[in-house]
Amino acid sequence: MAIAPKVYSQYVTVGKKGDKQLLVEYKNAIYSTMVAALLYYCKFAESLEMNEFIMNPYDPCVWNKIINGKQCTICFYVNDCKISHVSAEVLDNIIAWLCEEYENVITDGSGKMKVARGKVHKYLGMTLDFTVKYVVKVTMIEYVNEIIASWDKACLDFDDGFEIMNNCKKIATPAPEDLFKVDESGVKLGSAKAKVFHTIVAKALYVSKWARPDTSLAIAFLTTRVREPDEDDWRKLRHLIVYLKSTRELPLVLGARNTGVLHWYVDASFAVHPNM
Repeated sequence: MAIAPKVYSQYVTVGKKGDKQLLVEYKNAIYSTMVAALLYYCKFAESLEMNEFIMNPYDPCVWNKIINGKQCTICFYVNDCKISHVSAEVLDNIIAWLCEEYENVITDGSGKMKVARGKVHKYLGMTLDFTVKYVVKVTMIEYVNEIIASWDKACLDFDDGFEIMNNCKKIATPAPEDLFKVDESGVKLGSAKAKVFHTIVAKALYVSKWARPDTSLAIAFLTTRVREPDEDDWRKLRHLIVYLKSTRELPLVLGARNTGVLHWYVDASFAVHPNM
C-alpha cells in the first residue's frame, strides 16, 4: 500500500475486528514456514534422485551415491548441506552442480551459496570438529559464554547477593542434591527477574539439546518452573551456570567405526527424586 496505493487500495478489506487487511497470493514459498521447508525438501530430493543419489532408508535427509568407487554422502537440514567424499575433485563437482542448480533461484543475486571446507565447521552455534579420525567433537563454547554473561548481567541488575561468575568454585554436577524439592511457600521472583530466568533457562535448553546432554536433568526440571519461578529456582539455576562455567569447553564426542555394530553405554542414577 505504501509503495503503490493507487494499485492496491481497491483490494483492501476490513476484518471482523475492524482491522484493515490485504489478501495476497504468493508465487514463491515464504521462507521459514513449514510448507516452505516441505516444498524445498521435495525439490531438493528430486534433484538428488535425478543425479542418482539414493535416500538412506533410516533418514530421509541423508542421501548416498557411489562415485569413483567411493561413497559420497549428502546430509541436509532444510537448505544446509554437509557433503563428504574422499576426493576433493568430486566435492568440487558437486558444489558446482549445486551452485548452478540453486543460486539462480533467487533473481536478485542474494542466493549465492556459502561454502566452508575443512575439518572444523560452525553451524547453529555449534563447533563441529572432525580433526580426530572416526570422531566428531561438538562444542558450544561461545554460546555458553553468552549464557554466563546473561547471568552476570542479571546479578548486577537485580543485586541479588549472588557473586558474579569470576571466582566461583568448581562444581562437579549440573544439578544440586535438592533439585526436585519444591518449597510451595517460597518467595516468587518479580516479573522482570522471572523473565530473565525464563530467558536463561531457554538458552540453556538449546545448549543441552545440541551439545550438552549432561545438563538435561537440571534443564528438564527448570523448564517446569519458568511460569512462576521462586528464589529457590534462581539458586538452582545459579548452580547450573557455575557448572557450565567450569565445563564450558566440555565436548560432546560422537564416534563411529566400520564394524556396523551400534554400542550404547548407559548409566543409571538411583534415588535422584525424593519419591524414588
